Amino acid sequence: MVLMLFKYRALTPSGRTRQGTREADGARAVRDWLRQQGLVPIEVMPVQERLKYRWWRPAASIGDLALLVRQLQTLLETGTPLSDALRLLLRQYERGVMQRLIGWLYEQVQQGYGLAQAMTTAPLRLPSELIASVRAGEESGHLDAVLAQMADTLENTDALRKKLIAALIYPALVVMLALAIVFFLISHVVPKIVTVFNAMDQALPPLTQGLIVVSSVVQQHGGVLLFSGLLDIGRLIGLWRRPGSRRWMQRLLLHLPIVRQLLIEASTARWARTLGTLLDAGVPAVSALRIANETVSVLPLQARLMPMVECVSKGESITSVMEKAGFFPPLMLHLVSSGEHNGQLEAMLMKGAQRYEQNVARTAQTLLALLEPLMIIIMGGVVLTIVLAVMLPIFSMNQMVGQ
Repeated sequence: MVLMLFKYRALTPSGRTRQGTREADGARAVRDWLRQQGLVPIEVMPVQERLKYRWWRPAASIGDLALLVRQLQTLLETGTPLSDALRLLLRQYERGVMQRLIGWLYEQVQQGYGLAQAMTTAPLRLPSELIASVRAGEESGHLDAVLAQMADTLENTDALRKKLIAALIYPALVVMLALAIVFFLISHVVPKIVTVFNAMDQALPPLTQGLIVVSSVVQQHGGVLLFSGLLDIGRLIGLWRRPGSRRWMQRLLLHLPIVRQLLIEASTARWARTLGTLLDAGVPAVSALRIANETVSVLPLQARLMPMVECVSKGESITSVMEKAGFFPPLMLHLVSSGEHNGQLEAMLMKGAQRYEQNVARTAQTLLALLEPLMIIIMGGVVLTIVLAVMLPIFSMNQMVGQ
């Protein structure tokens, strides 16, 4: 038996309010216990339920969510009732955010709520396309099939994210090592050499003088510069989280040729996979389009998608409204048009999504492969500049001694 912590409020025989917490396997058990104590239950709710009133909820990890959906789908496919499946999954998680999530879903299902409704008020923020698919699966009676499709989608998304992170590890280490070397040279090596130059009372080359100024600034104000840099990074992150600022920055990124292609193909892949999954789950086209449009994180592109919902509700084809958006690749337009004519729209959307996910992965890997030597060249140039600034006065002294 899985016990959960509940918070209760009840009336005593004298009319006073009593509050407290109690562990039980459900809210009904807590109410029965209160009545046995001679109390009248007013409110009984899980401790986690307080989280649903917060304006901010942390997002669930895509990897953990993919594993949870896959395990739940497997249990349902074997004929296990939903509440029993959630109870079995709850035993696998002893602590952490996923334990809270599964515990919340289990308690809500035990109280008679649907899985989609429980996901809406969960302590973790879940993808809207997942909730819509689950709701459609519950209404159609094919929840296990819908969960299988969503598990595939989440696993593909998580695999792509992990590939990009793995590819970024080496360049990040190179940059950190190079910055550490430059900082060491400027803060420790250069000041000692400057002392020698000052003792010789010799005119220094402009490059060396500039390096001395930089070294002096780093020594005297290094902490302030570091704090300012971290503060600027925090401000940049804050601006990115604001829709207006993020829209402006994304609009600038869309003017860069390779980055533009990467953003468009990534948005196309996510939009097509979400729409295909929702349509295959039985979600109406208008609702599926609305949810798919919201999954596009590039705001200038998302703004072009918003009129699609109204146009499709008036009877226009999805292909025609995609053409009006003006950024979908020709291959995606052809696949959707073919799918609409042949009655295989969901399959064509998924095929297009897979194609562009592969393109995004290849493009990202190519950019990262070019980024590594570029960073090495830049950092090598910085180190070479420091070495030249140190060696030029030494060469001058050697020439003077030779004369």
